[in-house]
Amino acid sequence: PAVLSDSRSLSFLRNVLLNALKDENLKQSLIHPAVSALKAYDENNQTNLAHTLYQYLACERSNVDAAAALYIHRNTLKYRLDKINDLLHLDLDDLDTRLHLLISFRLQNTVSLVP
Repeated sequence: PAVLSDSRSLSFLRNVLLNALKDENLKQSLIHPAVSALKAYDENNQTNLAHTLYQYLACERSNVDAAAALYIHRNTLKYRLDKINDLLHLDLDDLDTRLHLLISFRLQNTVSLVP
């Protein structure tokens, strides 16, 4: 079986998926509940947890790279990730969970939320 091992393959898959999803109801049904929950939490609490989680995942879970991308200290990143874990109890060691979250951020356009 073919394995999506490089970023070009993942970009291709993402683009195919996004282009195929013209139905807004279908798109919403595919979004991981954690993404919607974080977005709602951010709106109610003036936080940036959704953007933090996206950057952490986009930086392949590198604390150093994610903190740099967010322009925050690594301890601040750790605090935010702990808060996300307290709220959602996500298994970020699971590849399928991470992929679902990343695709969900793209579908919900949460990625564009820059603090």
